[in-house]
Amino acid sequence: MQSPFPLEPQVLFWSDPSPMKPALLTLHCITAAFVAACTNDPGSEPASAGPNEEQQSLFSKVPSSHSGITFQNKIEETPTLNYLNYNNLFSGGGLAVGDLNNDDLPDLYFTGNQVPDRLYINKGGLKFEDVTDKAIGTGRDGWHRGATIVDVNADGWNDIYVCRHGWQTDPALRTNLLYINDRDGTFTESASQWGLADTSHSTHATFFDFDRDNDLDVFILNQPPERAADRKPYTVEQVRNIIKSGKAETSRLLRNEGERFVDVTREAGITSFAFTLGAVIIDADNNGWPDLYVANDYGEPDCLYINDGKGHFTNEVKQRTGHVSNFGMGVDAADVNNDGAVDIAVLDMA
Repeated sequence: MQSPFPLEPQVLFWSDPSPMKPALLTLHCITAAFVAACTNDPGSEPASAGPNEEQQSLFSKVPSSHSGITFQNKIEETPTLNYLNYNNLFSGGGLAVGDLNNDDLPDLYFTGNQVPDRLYINKGGLKFEDVTDKAIGTGRDGWHRGATIVDVNADGWNDIYVCRHGWQTDPALRTNLLYINDRDGTFTESASQWGLADTSHSTHATFFDFDRDNDLDVFILNQPPERAADRKPYTVEQVRNIIKSGKAETSRLLRNEGERFVDVTREAGITSFAFTLGAVIIDADNNGWPDLYVANDYGEPDCLYINDGKGHFTNEVKQRTGHVSNFGMGVDAADVNNDGAVDIAVLDMA
C-alpha cells in the first residue's frame, strides 16, 4: 500500500569554499524502512532473517520497566482546541540532554504540551530516576516546546531553559522559564532575573558566544501568534505595521552582560516575522566569527546571518545559496564530505 505521507525532498547545501556558494543536492527519503513503517496493509510484514542469518541491529530497545522513563506527551483534541485553530498542536514538545549533577552521566529533561515536564536523573546502567517534584516542583502551566541544558550563569553547573508557545492570549502562560541549578539537586526559576522571560511564542533557544567575549549569548526562536478560534487572521497591512513598530514577535538575539541578558535583536539586524523552526550555529565564511542559519516555515524564506564581528549580522542566504527550502523544518550542519568546510542540511516539508 502506498505511504500516506509524501516522500519530500530534503535540501543539502554542499559547501564550496572557493566561490563561497554551496551547490545544492536534494535527497529523497526513499528507504525500505520508511515505506514499511508507513504501510497500513495488515498482510505486509517486515523481512526476517533467513535460517542461516543472524539479525543485527545498532540499537536495542530499553523498556520503561528497566529505564524508569515513563513520560508521554499525550495530546487530546477538543472542539475548541484542534489542528484547525492551533496549527502547532502536533508539533511536539522537547528533550534536552545534559549532566545536571556533575556525575559525568547525561540526564534528561522532557517538556510536555498538555502534560507536565519531567526531569530524569541518570543513575547509570540506563536507569533513570524521576526527580521532577523535588527538583523543580509543579504548576508550570502553558504549552512547553524546546528545552536546552546549558550553564547560563557560568558556575560550572548546568541549568535548564524551557521555551513556551501556545494559543493563549495570557502572556504569563507563554513566558519562557529558566531553572538555575542550586547545586543541591534543586532548581530555582529565574528567567525574569536574567532577562530571559520572553513572552513571545518560542519554539527553541540556541546558546552561543556571538561576540566572542567568553560568555554565552542566546538566539531565541520565536513565531508570530497564530489565529485561534476567537482571533481573526492578520492582514498584510497589519503584519507590515507590526514589523515597522518593532513589536513583532520576532526571533530574538540576547547578549549576555554578565548577570543579565539584553535584547540586541534590532541593532544586530535579526528581525523577522517568520515561523522559525530551527537554527544552527556555523562559521560560513571561515573568519572565526559564529554565523547563524535559520530554517523558516510558511511564507518567509530561510536566513543565513553572517556575523561581521562588530555586533551586526547580514542575511546573505541569496548570495551564498542557489536555493533554499520552501517550508524549512529542522536544520543541522557538519562537514559531510570531509573537505574542511561546513555543509548544511535542511528538512523541507514542501
